[in-house]
Amino acid sequence: MKLILFFLFLVIGVSSFGLLYLKDPGLIEIIWLGYEVQLTAVLAFLILFTAFFVFVLCAWGASWFLGIPYRWFIFLKRWKKRKAEDILIDLLTSSEAETFDDALQQQKKTEKELHDNPIFLWISANLFEKAEQHFDAEKYFVELTKNPSTSFLGLKGCIRSAMHRSDFKTANDLLKRIVKLSPTSPWVLKNKLALARHGKKFEETETLILRLEDLGYLPSKQSKQQVAYVQYQQALEPKTSSAQKEVFLRQAHFLDPSLAQATEMLAELFHEQGHTTYALNAIETTWQVNPTRYLADLYLKITASQDNLNTFQEAQQLVKENPTHSESLLLLSRTAIDAQLWGEARGFLSSLLKENPTADVYQLLARLELKDKQDWKAALIWLEKGLQAPRHV
Repeated sequence: MKLILFFLFLVIGVSSFGLLYLKDPGLIEIIWLGYEVQLTAVLAFLILFTAFFVFVLCAWGASWFLGIPYRWFIFLKRWKKRKAEDILIDLLTSSEAETFDDALQQQKKTEKELHDNPIFLWISANLFEKAEQHFDAEKYFVELTKNPSTSFLGLKGCIRSAMHRSDFKTANDLLKRIVKLSPTSPWVLKNKLALARHGKKFEETETLILRLEDLGYLPSKQSKQQVAYVQYQQALEPKTSSAQKEVFLRQAHFLDPSLAQATEMLAELFHEQGHTTYALNAIETTWQVNPTRYLADLYLKITASQDNLNTFQEAQQLVKENPTHSESLLLLSRTAIDAQLWGEARGFLSSLLKENPTADVYQLLARLELKDKQDWKAALIWLEKGLQAPRHV
């Protein structure tokens, strides 16, 4: 459509110009150095237009000719860039494919050409790290730290190298530098947390856990579990007083009832203090989320029942909020056999046999056959099956 309009306007313009020429052709007279030239207006216009066109053409030709070195320079620059990109892609592909011998050969061939390319340095450092050549990897990481734009990548790699050789002091010093570059980086905070845990810096550890939670890098539940474990670790410290130990264990149990180790220590501490109800309640709370064999034995030890039937009832009290768990069924089976409740014991063991047939289940079945029916043959059959079963889990 635009082309049609252009030709239409061109025809109209030429036609108007032709009509004007026929009506009044005009005359231009030039007198210069005794010479006189007369031209029609149209011819003068054509000569002027031709001269302008020739001037433009010559200027364009000169510009093109003079621009040859620049265009050649740009071509070489783009070619080198494209070649470098191809080399980096091939090197990265070999590294990710874990064909380390080929990748290391490629790296060695291209190092002279790309030694100042930050992407090449980063790929090379990671390649040597994957190939377990940590000294060479750290050399490239150090080179990256010299450039402000890649200093984070270099420091991150140097920290990994320091952690690998268990140089925690150097790793901690480097973390102090990298935290200035990215104070809210989850990688930085998690590595600071790992070092704080290693150094048993409990207050710093809790602070970092809460910081990660505030920034959204750690779910609230996981944060509570980790803080609870820190409290439990503090309770284990020899320098911790009895009063402090109780405080730490209470906090750990409150934050994470599934932490069975903390519950065991807390229940034993309560029992020693004569707070039997508190001890049993703590074990019952943990049993709902993480029942263990030791918790069951501790619970029965604290109840100190002398009658086997009462012991079975105490076991029922413990497992009432989590009765179908394997540990609950094992506990009920053991205490039911001791109380000579053969039917109940068989029911519990039948459920275990369907869901989690461990060696413990087969041993209890053999024990049940011996006590209930004095059937040595059936007991041996159960014990033989137990030899092929997984151990207690």
